Amino acid sequence: MKKAQAAIVYVFMALMLVSASAIGNESAAGGGQPSAVFPETSFTFSPVPEGMEVKHDYPVVNQGSADLEITRIETT
Repeated sequence: MKKAQAAIVYVFMALMLVSASAIGNESAAGGGQPSAVFPETSFTFSPVPEGMEVKHDYPVVNQGSADLEITRIETT
């Protein structure tokens, strides 16, 4: 009888581990992915006198279902 009880406990624990793993994977997948969309990808400045500072904002829209984290920006 003790072997049967031990087997039931082991099976139950194995099912719990598999269930916990599946729930963890589902919640990670269910979190979605960010999706950065740049409505404007280039901008041409008119002639600028030397030494004058110019600025232009590039909007970024997150159309994904998770937070978008921008960690690095490079210019060309």
